[in-house]
Amino acid sequence: MFRWCVWGFVCAFLTSCGSGGPAGAPSASEKPPFKPIDPSVAVFWDRQTTETGALIRTLVDEFNAKRPHGLSIKIEHTGG
Repeated sequence: MFRWCVWGFVCAFLTSCGSGGPAGAPSASEKPPFKPIDPSVAVFWDRQTTETGALIRTLVDEFNAKRPHGLSIKIEHTGG
């Protein structure tokens, strides 16, 4: 009996919580669509400085070479 009371309380509490978002926050249908700063390039932030960094640069160069007219990747070194 106690379990059913607890379960009923939990269900009632969750039902009364509403949408779950902060008050006044727009719903998913009201949010404006995502607009990238530059739709022609994806920026990859990199902190690697050793062999791993060289490997990442090689992989990005190969990716960009295979897709000359598609979305390219730009590496920005962020320190490290």
